[in-house]
Amino acid sequence: MTGAVVFPYNPAQDWPDADLSVLDGPQIPPPPFPVAVLGDWWGRWCQTAAKGATAPVDYTATGLLAIAGTLIGNARVVAASPDWHEPPIIWAMLLGAPSAGKSPALDPLARILDAFEAESALTFADTSRRHAAEVEAAKVRREAWAVSVKTAAKDGLPPPVLPMDAEEPPAPARPRVRLSDTTLEAAADLSAGNAKGLLLLRDELAGWWRGFNRYGGDGERQFWLQSYGARSYVVDRKKAAGPVTVERLAVSVLGGVQPDVLAEMLAGEADGFAARFLYAYPEPVRGFSLASAGVDRDGAEAALARLRRLALVDDGEGTGRPFVCNLEADAAAVFERWWCERRNDASEATGLWGGWLGKQGGHALRLALILEHLWWCVSDDGEGSPRTVGARAMNAAIGLIEGWAGPMAKRAFGASAASAEEGDTAALARWLRRRGLRAFNARDARRSVDGPGGRLATSAAMTAACRGLEDAALIRRTGGRAGGGSGRNRLDYAVNPALLEAKP
Repeated sequence: MTGAVVFPYNPAQDWPDADLSVLDGPQIPPPPFPVAVLGDWWGRWCQTAAKGATAPVDYTATGLLAIAGTLIGNARVVAASPDWHEPPIIWAMLLGAPSAGKSPALDPLARILDAFEAESALTFADTSRRHAAEVEAAKVRREAWAVSVKTAAKDGLPPPVLPMDAEEPPAPARPRVRLSDTTLEAAADLSAGNAKGLLLLRDELAGWWRGFNRYGGDGERQFWLQSYGARSYVVDRKKAAGPVTVERLAVSVLGGVQPDVLAEMLAGEADGFAARFLYAYPEPVRGFSLASAGVDRDGAEAALARLRRLALVDDGEGTGRPFVCNLEADAAAVFERWWCERRNDASEATGLWGGWLGKQGGHALRLALILEHLWWCVSDDGEGSPRTVGARAMNAAIGLIEGWAGPMAKRAFGASAASAEEGDTAALARWLRRRGLRAFNARDARRSVDGPGGRLATSAAMTAACRGLEDAALIRRTGGRAGGGSGRNRLDYAVNPALLEAKP
């Protein structure tokens, strides 16, 4: 029978100077999301939704920006100059563990999109019936034309031209907000029939990312790159009569990614794909409390419906075009001054960060356009939507990039470049601090940090993490053999009091 092992507690003066930077791991600490940029109404709404999901507000707020941009869609663009236009398309990646609350944080917004599509389905049924009647009428006219052709042939006359109304009208496109089938042809077909654009909303984006170029070549990746810029795109189909032409291919992207998977996704990144994303990588919410209030679903749905009703401008050709929202003079001055400085920074930066920084001029314009419309859709301004983008929106967008999006991108790229051992060491240090443990057994801890099957569940991972904390003078080995007899050494460690006293 083995005797109990008493862990000695060593006062702080018995320890060498500790390296507390280990607590931050390979990433920089996440900045708080500045909910004030959303305006009072949307700021409160996002905070309520996030609390109900026990999730960081970053996830809900980022989702709101991407979804609002989708609903505005091709109805609006912002113009920095006569030849520089940006659509309100946002690609957003929510980074966090499977239990971080990414999907629950988006659920209130996703349910509103479901309601929009259900409403569209009702009107589409009537549209389909009218189309069926038009098809039958076209068949009757075609039969009459065929008779006239036979008559002309008998009389030795030239055959009459097929009347335009004798051709079957194309099938109506089902109105959609969200895109589920990401194969190139399906996405092109759906985009061609939904002129304002679509949203790709996924719990996990890794499968979509890995599926690029499944048929060889780079056609799919190029398709998605074009969709970010709302540019025209033509898809040649093997089994169809002709190609699919999308005048303004616009698809926003929103979904989650686990931090451990991000490194694999970004490996070999060379075409600026990753530079187009906003990254939300907050710390998970600790603890749990039941929400005392729910979100204002009706208010949010009514507000977002105003964005959904924004229409393309009639161009006389049946396709429509976006209304151009120019920068007001003071907004243009703010943007020009800021982008002059940041563009120089981007030219000197390298790697993923350099690529991301180089896209922020466009991001600032897009965010300013979206914020202008988010503020408007909860205002009392009637149906008069914004015609310009002002300095308030531009300053808010720049502040969002400088104070939140930029640090979050650095944090995400740092996580993708960090070794697993660095992340494991930080995870163990934070677990010890959170539990307030003065001593621990590494073998027991393997079952507790992140639960069974977690990142430190294997002996190799725990050993490496302990070695990292020993090197940082945050723990030291204390255990001998249990009961003083023969056998394996116990993996007992004492914890430096400096770790327990460090502020989160």
